[in-house]
Formats: sequence, structure tokens, C-alpha cells
Amino acid sequence: MRHAIVLFVLVVAARATAAHPSPSPRELVCDRGVLRWSDTGEEAALFGVNYYAPHWQNYLDLGTLGVDRDETIRNDLTHLRRLRLDLIRIHVFDREISDRDGNLRDNEHLRLLDRLIAEGQGRGIAFVLTPIAWWATPNAGDGFSNDFSMPRMTTDKASLPAQRNYLRQFLMHRNRYTGLTFAEDRAVVAIELINEPQYSPGTTDAQVTAYIDELAGAVRATGSRKPIFYNGWGGHLNAVGRSTADGCTFGWYPSGLASGHAVRRNFLGAVADYPEMRSPALGGKARGVYEFDAADIPGSYIYPAMARSFRSGGAQFAAQFQYDPLPLARFNAGWQTHYLNLVYAPGKTLSFMIAGEAFRALPRLGSWGSYPESNAFGPTVGGRPSFRVSFEDDLSEAVTATAFLHSNNTHSRPPAPERLERVAGVGSSPVVEYNGTGAYFLDRLSPGQWRLEVYPDAVWVNDPFGRDSLTREVSRVIWRERLMRVHLPDLGPRFSVRGVEAPDTVPAAEGAFKVTPGVYLLRREGLTGATARLDPTFVAPKPRPGRLPAVWHDPPRTWISGKPLPLHITVATEDEPRASVVYRSKGDWKTQTLSAERPYQFIGTLPGDDLRAGALEYRVVVDSAHGPRSYPQANVAQPPLAGKEPVYSVPVQDANAPIRLFSGDERVRTQGDDSARQAHVSTASGPALRVSVPRFGPPPASVSFRLELDERLRPWQGELAGRGAIRLKLRAGERATSALELVVLETDGSPWGCNIPLTGDWQEVRVPWDRFRHFAQWAGPADRGRPGDRFHPENLNALNVCFGAWLFPETADRPHAVEIEGIWLDR
Repeated sequence: MRHAIVLFVLVVAARATAAHPSPSPRELVCDRGVLRWSDTGEEAALFGVNYYAPHWQNYLDLGTLGVDRDETIRNDLTHLRRLRLDLIRIHVFDREISDRDGNLRDNEHLRLLDRLIAEGQGRGIAFVLTPIAWWATPNAGDGFSNDFSMPRMTTDKASLPAQRNYLRQFLMHRNRYTGLTFAEDRAVVAIELINEPQYSPGTTDAQVTAYIDELAGAVRATGSRKPIFYNGWGGHLNAVGRSTADGCTFGWYPSGLASGHAVRRNFLGAVADYPEMRSPALGGKARGVYEFDAADIPGSYIYPAMARSFRSGGAQFAAQFQYDPLPLARFNAGWQTHYLNLVYAPGKTLSFMIAGEAFRALPRLGSWGSYPESNAFGPTVGGRPSFRVSFEDDLSEAVTATAFLHSNNTHSRPPAPERLERVAGVGSSPVVEYNGTGAYFLDRLSPGQWRLEVYPDAVWVNDPFGRDSLTREVSRVIWRERLMRVHLPDLGPRFSVRGVEAPDTVPAAEGAFKVTPGVYLLRREGLTGATARLDPTFVAPKPRPGRLPAVWHDPPRTWISGKPLPLHITVATEDEPRASVVYRSKGDWKTQTLSAERPYQFIGTLPGDDLRAGALEYRVVVDSAHGPRSYPQANVAQPPLAGKEPVYSVPVQDANAPIRLFSGDERVRTQGDDSARQAHVSTASGPALRVSVPRFGPPPASVSFRLELDERLRPWQGELAGRGAIRLKLRAGERATSALELVVLETDGSPWGCNIPLTGDWQEVRVPWDRFRHFAQWAGPADRGRPGDRFHPENLNALNVCFGAWLFPETADRPHAVEIEGIWLDR
């Protein structure tokens, strides 16, 4: 069994697991399509996450690590409340807790669900439960959805008795920790009937409405008055609008899913609006977001922009997919395309916290302009909007009258620092100077007294969106003593600092003091009166000294001769190491010293004169308390001339050669038609990628794939303006296929496209930039595509290849395929 992550808990908060707590007077009701709180009549605005410690792979992995699942749930809920989140949505894996007839099975999965709801209730967290997930699970279970495909679940009447029986027993299940049934527990604020329904071809709206009403009737027959939602993921919004459901839920993954690597382009233009949510087909239905995420996006800039668009669409609850349980977060085990955890991904998670602030502050159905003007939005405070996002600065920010929150270094200043009551951030600002890489929180307890909570440094040591494994560390937590300087008028330049674990009081000199992870009380000098009560609750992974340094370095896919090569290398250690690069040039080994740019980040440059066409080989040598170690394999460093250690290798090509954007031996992630298949075929000059479909349905049925080019083009930055055309070697793989659509996208998201005719013969097609026209039907900046505007090759960022029914309407129902051997940029 693998070693478990041991959780360091100074004091665990009082448990919310009284045997029979009284139900909350606060109930969510649906009033003519608007969710309101029954006790005040105020509109609801709930923001949070999906969470799966009781189910699926997370449940299995927690067992593999040997950790206490109940303790994991409690600790994760502590962090969710630290982030001021107030919603958890769960699609319950019905196969784990039911039998073939839909009878509920009282087992460990159901017990943990009870635990989660009880613990969450005590922390003010509401729950949206989706009783039917349908999806298979790695945990043993013979539930009713094993017997039906998802389309049969929604259209075959033979599936209804088990579904009705299950829904009745699920709603009437009595939580062993609260004594309340799910139907009467007001912490369960809404029921979403089924997760991501699918339908057989030809399914009518009337059939879908009938299915919704059957399931909604089963829920209401239990006496439940909770708002009922139906998942609009599969379309049929007219059917939802005509049903007895109270609302419709939506999902949003603007960056796609499962790229297998971090996606670093700017997606702010793509999330400027979500018009589908305002569909008139939904009439007086309430709206919510059951799942969303900035999937595969490592940055901390996008979540508030998504929250803004949800509110513009009318959403009253939104739940990200999904929050990583703390013991699994250092591996990002489970859903590799998602990554959210306060300790291990602090910048991204602070961005999410700020999104929650925006979701609650913005009015439903409000409008905040078009991208890029919409990057600053919300109520005006001190002459500027409260919320700001920036791709260039990798920053989310909330600056209100009493709160100052940021996800990365910022130069923004609060309009009235003396009025601040909350500060939270990663990095430095005019309020807090801090060079650690973990999150910190400052909360005003009373005049002149503040609670400080500091988390350990987090260092990403692998691409968190790559291969998913419990043996592949992606983020490392390091406990370090750091200097912090606080500039708060309420504290002044001189105040005392007392830690929970180190009760000795030390003075701050001009606002500066040293901290290690934990909880502290900051008290203004000369303050009279009682010392504020300090909540000592703190949850973080325990220090693990003695580990070998971890090095993360992604060599460029290729480089060009004669151009200096900048290197960025992450070195995660408990001490202050030295780092260098040993590389082979002209048959000799040379050494280039690296410099520390910021904590754990080293930079250096290999001279262009040493880079010739061929293969560049180099190693990273880290000299730490463990002695010199050579990477990529952390071997004891040997003399450079031995040349026996593993190396990083980068192909170096002639600077005047065509720039290859795509090779036919690559695998791509297709989108659109689920029947699409890909294979590699041999040609006289090399392999080609074949993408095929047996037939297309009516427009807009299509299949496409997208190439993110930022890393591929990095060597040629500054030289792309001299490339005047794109060249493709390709052919039609089926007789009915006569064209494909090619779209190039700029860094700001501006799309430019054209159609390329195809024949059954291999051909090289050269397409100059003046053939590309602005695709206004795609999401993009509102100020692009005006008369005189054109594609700017120096800003090329992505490439999209698509073919579909609208290109060949007379033969759409026949087999189609495209084969591509290569794509290049030409001069």
C-alpha cells in the first residue's frame, strides 16, 4: 500500500454531526422561474463545486492511499468554507447504491454521502443532488442503470419502474447523521433528475417532456417541495420548457476536455457570453450550472469571467467540476483534465474564490459589455469596477470597499485601505508583500486585531493535466519560513504577531515579520481591551523533509539554429539550491549557470552560436543538500565528459526551413460527431492522419480537431510576420468528401477561415493569408473583423480543421474522411 498523506490539523472545527439537528428554516423555493429563500424572499446565488470522495475513482484512490475518507471530507469542507463557497453538486453514482430493481442499498458509499451532507450542513453549504448519474464506476455495483443504455433510460418505458422506485427510496432515505430524509433536509436545496441525458436518434420533444414529468412526479410523490431541475446538456430545451420541472441546468467547458496537457492560450474572448442560457424556449424556468470548468487551463485568470457570463445568462447556482480531495491533489488523481485545490493549486483556486464573490455580487441577467472591455466588471468602487481579469498578468482580482483579493502578484490598490476587513492572495500586492507561493488569508476580528492564515508553498513539478497516476507527483508542498510585510492602516507599522503553534509574541518591525504555515493573531501596538478569540483551525499536508529535489522542465518541441534558447526550469527543494545546464555543442560539453528568478524558478539562456541544425542534448544539474544531481532522472551527477546520463533532447532546424505545424503521425482530439474515428495511413513520403465518419446527420453535424500552436511556434516568435501562407499536404479519404474548413486563430481569439477543395489525389495546397476571411459566427473579440481588418500571422495561436454536413449537403449521409500528411507555414 502506498504511503498516505498525513493531514496536519491543529484543531478540527466543531463537528456538525449531532444526532438529530433541527431543520434549517431557510428553504429554497422557485417563484415564477426565480429561486428565492423562503425566509427572506431574496434571490439565491449559490456558487461551489462538484465533489466525489464518496464515489467513483476518488473513493477508490482514497482507499488505495489508506487515508480516512471521513477525515478527508471534513478537511476538504474546511477548505471550501475558507474559500467562502456555499454549494456542492453531486451526480450520485446510482450503480453503487442501488440494485437491479432500483432498491436503495445502504452501504459505505451512501454512508459517506450522508457524512458529506451532514458536515456540509453544519458549515452552511447547500447541496444540489443529481440522483441518477448512469455512468459506470470502478467500484462494484449492480444498480439498475447497468441494464439500460443512457438513450434507453430516457426513452424506453421498461426502464421507468426502476427509476421511479430508486428516486422514491433515495428521497426518503434518512441521513444517519442528521435524522432527516433527503426530501425534508433543507440543506438539499434542489434535485436535478439525471446527469447529462442522451437520446436515441429521432427522439421527439414530446417523449423527452414525458420522461421529465415521470421522474419529477416520482420526486414530488415523496412530499418533497424542492425545486426540480432537468439537465439541458443534450438539447431539447423546448421539451424542458414544456415540462413540469422548475428549471434547466447547463454545463460549460470552453477550453474542451482531456487535452492531455496544459492549454495556455487566452480564453477570455470565448467566455464573454453564454447566450444559450437565455433561450426563450425555457420561458419561466429557473437556470443553474451543473458543471463547468477551465479544463486544462493552468492559469488563474478565467473563473470570474465565467461567473460573470453565468449571471448574465440568469444562472442562480453554479458548480465547478470538480474539487480535488486533499490526499489526491498532489497527484491530481481522478479527473486529470480538472484541477482545483486550495493547497496544491493556490492561484487557480483563489481565482475560483474570486469568481464566487463575483457570482454573488452581480445581478441576475446583467450585462457587462463585450470582450475585452468586459475584463473589468461589477459594481464601481473608488472609480473602478470591483472585478478584473487579465490573461497577460495571469490574474483575477476583487477590490471592493472591504475586501482585497487577488490570485497572483498585483499592483492594484484598495480605494480605502482603512476600511478593509478581508485580504486574501497569492503573491504580493501593495497590501501584503510575500514571496511564498502558497495562499494566505487576513481577516479582521475587531479593530486592531487580525487573524492571519498562511498555507505552505506549492510548487508544480509536472504538468497537472498530463498522465493520471498515484505515482506521478504534479504538485509539491514545501514548508518554508518566509518574510511577510503587511500594510494595513488598522494595524499600523508596529504590531505583535502570535502564532497558534508558537504562542510567544514577537513584534513586527515596520510591518515585517517571519512566518511558517499556520494561524497567527496580529494585534496593533498599544491596543487596550481583550485579546480577540482566535479560531486555530488549520488543515494542510504535514512537512516532508528529506525529499530529493523535483525538477520540472518541458523542452521546446523544436528550435531554430542560431537563435538563443531561453530555459525555464522549476526546482522544488526545501533548501536554496544552485542549478546549471550542461549541454553538448560542437562535440564538447559546456556549462551554463542558471539564476533564480523567483522562488523555485530558474532561468538561463543557451547562446545562439552554440545551436546548430541537428539534435541539442543537455542535462540540468541541481546542487542541493543532497549533493549534485543530474536531471531528467535525478541521478548522482557524473563528470560531464562521461556522457552516460539521460538527457533532454531538442531538434534544431534551419531557420529558413518551413515551419511544421502538424505531422501526420500525431494523434488529435476530435470534437463533434461521436462516431468519428482516426487512424494513421502510410504514404510514399510518410504517415498521414485519417479522420473519418460513417455519415453525418443534418447541419451543423461535423467533426473537427484543434491544434494549440503556442509551444510549437515559440522558436519563431518575432519572425512569423514574414510567413505569408499556410501549406497543407492532404486528400479526401472518401469519394463524397469534397472540402474541409480551415480556421486560424489569433492570440486574442479572432477567427479567420476558408474552405479548401479536396480530391481523392494527394495534393499540396498553398493558401495565402488574403484568402482567409473573418468568421463572425465564431466567438471572438467584438472589435475584430471590421472593414480593413485582416489576419495577423505574428499573432497566430491555434489552428482548427473541420468538415461537416454543410460542406456537402447532397452527400452528407455517406462516409466521409480527410487524410492529412502535414501542415506548414511558408514564406
